[in-house]
Amino acid sequence: MNTVGIRSEQKHWDSRVSVSPEDIKSLPASIHICIEDNGERRLPFKPRVFSNEAYLEAGKAGGATTAIVESLEDCHVIIGTKEIKEVSVSVPEEVLGLLEKLRSTLQEEVPPVAIDKKLRAVFLTDFVTQEEADRLQALTANTPAERFVARLLQKQKHLVYPGKAYLFFSHTHKGQPYNMRMLHEFIRKECTLLDYELLREETGGKPKRTVSYGRWAGIVGVLDTLWAYGEHLYRKEGIDHPFR
Repeated sequence: MNTVGIRSEQKHWDSRVSVSPEDIKSLPASIHICIEDNGERRLPFKPRVFSNEAYLEAGKAGGATTAIVESLEDCHVIIGTKEIKEVSVSVPEEVLGLLEKLRSTLQEEVPPVAIDKKLRAVFLTDFVTQEEADRLQALTANTPAERFVARLLQKQKHLVYPGKAYLFFSHTHKGQPYNMRMLHEFIRKECTLLDYELLREETGGKPKRTVSYGRWAGIVGVLDTLWAYGEHLYRKEGIDHPFR
């Protein structure tokens, strides 16, 4: 049986999905769909627009079967919407305080680390190299933060599974620097990356994209901008905003 995984998205307020429950009903019974559960890794984010129950019900309609899973490691193909980047863990107040004291050092030596005191969470906002991981562990060794950092690093290892085929908008083919760490991780783990943006139909003229959000991409861009400005106000002035 061919097994396809639907991964949880990681972009703050984004609740879009790559495959809906209705889509699953039209797929052949030879396909098994694994839906990644909305677990702790999505701590600050909205859940996907469809519930786990909706996917499970769709799997009873006679087409593809479904299951809710914590790991997509056994899937042949993993489908998502946007980039794979961020992991997070919730931490106690005293650990946040300790990491806050280390903030300048963390930012200098391990740029992908972020701290959100309101959410009581610590994030790896991008893939860290082994050297950076070693530095982070050394900085927090023998402190209350040590085990939380270990959990972050362990969770990040499972963001990209070796040898799998992935489909999503990767935003890498133009050499976007903010996704080069992710692309390097795919190369290092010998994965196949199928970028929606590069799926094109030959029409006799300019190749036409077959997968796109069109005007919705612009709407999402506006929301992203409002979120970013709201975060700026929140972090600088303590002013909350509705996009958190």
